[in-house]
Amino acid sequence: MRKEVYVTIAGSADNRDNGKRFLIVEMSAYDLEWFYARALMALGTSGITVPQELADAGAIGLALLGYQVFMGASPAAIEPLKDEMMARCVRFAPDGDIRMGWNPQLVEEVSTLRSLREKWLELHTGFTLAELARNLKEAVSAKMAAQASLSPNTSTSPASSEPSFPSNSPRSTRPKRSTGSRTATTS
Repeated sequence: MRKEVYVTIAGSADNRDNGKRFLIVEMSAYDLEWFYARALMALGTSGITVPQELADAGAIGLALLGYQVFMGASPAAIEPLKDEMMARCVRFAPDGDIRMGWNPQLVEEVSTLRSLREKWLELHTGFTLAELARNLKEAVSAKMAAQASLSPNTSTSPASSEPSFPSNSPRSTRPKRSTGSRTATTS
């Protein structure tokens, strides 16, 4: 059974979509895989380099690329994907069990389209945009740390000016500062 989520548009009184209710239905695994493959191909044929780690991450990787990356892709490549996202997955659900097919004329605010696409992404990846951004930041930090640990120690800092104490000194229980390893030595 496909996952579903109802989205009620909230906004100020001047938001023309305020109170409208939509239903977002999950794509099948097969359709979703093909959707992401075509999205990555659209990005690649637009001259955008997609890092292998993101390409291998599937839906989450594509989500991490974000809308900014899509701005560099050709409209001819992106428009069918955006249309498919809405037509296959978004229904207008004004009340109770009433479900109407996607009709772009029902949406009057760009912010509503953005909200629906964000919820579509969350439904298909299990992450909100904020969580995806945090995951990307953590992944990049981890990758940078891993690369730094593989590179030779090329410290340009001067040696520590902190005095070292002999092991029989009363201060010897204090860990010594080290420029190389993180292990502290105590007596």
